[in-house]
Amino acid sequence: MDKAPGIDDRPSDHEAVASHQVAPCDHTDRPSDHEAVASHQVAPCDHRDHPSDHEAPHTALVPSPAMPSALSQAAAAADRAASSALFAEYRQQLAARTRTAHDQDLARCALYLADVGVSVGGLAVEPAAWAGFTWGLVEGFKRWMLREGFALATLNRTLATIKSYTRLAAQAGALAAEQATLIAAVKGYGRKQGRNLDAERAKIRRSTKKAQAVRLSLAHARALKEQPTTTPQGRRDALLMCLLLDHGQGKLKAER
Repeated sequence: MDKAPGIDDRPSDHEAVASHQVAPCDHTDRPSDHEAVASHQVAPCDHRDHPSDHEAPHTALVPSPAMPSALSQAAAAADRAASSALFAEYRQQLAARTRTAHDQDLARCALYLADVGVSVGGLAVEPAAWAGFTWGLVEGFKRWMLREGFALATLNRTLATIKSYTRLAAQAGALAAEQATLIAAVKGYGRKQGRNLDAERAKIRRSTKKAQAVRLSLAHARALKEQPTTTPQGRRDALLMCLLLDHGQGKLKAER
């Protein structure tokens, strides 16, 4: 049968589908989506060349030292003035004989320091002269006085003087408070301890003061009490002798 004109010129359905197939894509010529994104990635920023807003150059704020207030300045000046006058005010309150005894004690201490090769300033007037003083030096001074034969009463009094001046030196800031406390703990010798020490050490008397008190006989005690009572001075002396011999501290004992 003859076909209708134009039918042979149309492709079949299979041929039409085949003619519209998409040609295979060559991925080697076109970059993939990931490669395209990668090609548009932003290059890393070198912060060393481009400082951020937070790292923008600025002037460092250094706190200025606080200026001392007028009160603190006045207090420091008052402390210096009080420290320099501390020894003088303390000595002004002492009796003349006590100041003389202190001078002798401090001169004895300076003699000991010179004996061990140390030179110091005025221990009676300069707080700074006590700087560096330690309780070990005081212990050494105590043993030195024992070897030199000083009476135990003199030794104990000298220790008390040293403690008074080291306490003042610590108050003035010239001596460490810890050392002043340790020096205050150095002990002297009691009467019983003194007798034991005196029995062992060599007898060296440095003054005319007797080591033992003079014991009075009963006749001497009665004679001292029998003062003339015809004058006010005589009555006063008789009363004093009775008080001292019969009721005094420690009660003076008369030999029978």
